[in-house]
Amino acid sequence: AKGAIAKLDYSILVKGQIDCISVYASGFRNVIASSGTAFTELQAKLLRFSKNIVVNFDPDTAGARAMEATIGLLVEEGFNIRVLTLEPEVDTDFFILRRGKDAYAEALKHAQSYSNYLINSVIRKTQSASAERALILGLRRIRQEVALLLPGNPFAA
Repeated sequence: AKGAIAKLDYSILVKGQIDCISVYASGFRNVIASSGTAFTELQAKLLRFSKNIVVNFDPDTAGARAMEATIGLLVEEGFNIRVLTLEPEVDTDFFILRRGKDAYAEALKHAQSYSNYLINSVIRKTQSASAERALILGLRRIRQEVALLLPGNPFAA
């Protein structure tokens, strides 16, 4: 992969070996695997062929945790990081099998900068928290309305 990384001036970092094989077999020769949570500072230093990297880990909880740890090491080493997020609940291998290499290439073009990824993550969490809060407030309001209709106010808070 080092020749392709140097030529293209970026690498694609995926979590697992199967994802790496699938991406490579689709023609992306600048792909490397982190081997899950095993990515180390030494591996980050070995990626000296380009300081540009696209991180594409699985969207599940384990993938998110591994991505956070890996990106932390890449930030320390001064990489320019972009984050590729594919469809929810779809890992890289399955995405390529289902949608094809052209769709993956298009997704790579739209990988977001790490700073935008962080901002969007905070927005998603805030929206989710806001939706939960709105639901709780709505349920409280319903309880209050029902309490007014029932004798003895069994739901009075």
